[in-house]
Amino acid sequence: MKITTDGLLALGAQPGCEALRTFAARWPSGVALTPESLAAAQAAGLYVQARQALLKGLPDLLNRQMKKARNALLDMKVKGGDLTKPVGLLKQASIHMKREEYADAVRFVRMFQDEIGGA
Repeated sequence: MKITTDGLLALGAQPGCEALRTFAARWPSGVALTPESLAAAQAAGLYVQARQALLKGLPDLLNRQMKKARNALLDMKVKGGDLTKPVGLLKQASIHMKREEYADAVRFVRMFQDEIGGA
């Protein structure tokens, strides 16, 4: 079964949705397309779009947080605090940032903030 844009629109798809075009290209031939499967495809498409939007803004946010964390480390150093664990956490966050593993980087920045008191 060939899925066309008109067919998707007739089932209630939003016009111009890139995720639906991708969905249509991968739909197995011979399998009926129902409004339920279309709704599932739209939900998956919205998930992908939301994730891409989040990942687009996350590196900038993390860079700002990392800068604040480095400044907090300098303040802690001036006050004579123990820097061993906070430095290790910040290093781990930096490593994950470079690998584009943003979820792990966020986790280590959060652990760093908890360690130094929410800087």
